[in-house]
Amino acid sequence: MNKRIDRRLEAKQCPPFVMHNFPEAREFFEKDLPFYENVFINVEFQQDEPSLCIMDNEGRVMHEVKIGKASRRECNRILLSLGGKKIKEHGDFYKDMLDIRFGKPFFI
Repeated sequence: MNKRIDRRLEAKQCPPFVMHNFPEAREFFEKDLPFYENVFINVEFQQDEPSLCIMDNEGRVMHEVKIGKASRRECNRILLSLGGKKIKEHGDFYKDMLDIRFGKPFFI
């Protein structure tokens, strides 16, 4: 019998005192990653460089890409190539938040 393999995307982050060595990746984690759906962020204290991974349903790494030397734009491209899906663009998100704040429905 074939077992179904569920895949999930995971962003492995270094501890904060190591992440300061990777400013582009740190900015990606802080400013871009929240706009992707179904990407789990995992802080690994023994991680020496941030990475993006495809994990199987048992938690094993199927594919891993180190992103410590990548630019913020490259980090986004890598995540999209691994199957990441953006919820919204930054501009749309902030516009929607202003619309909600001032009582305008944003879904029309």
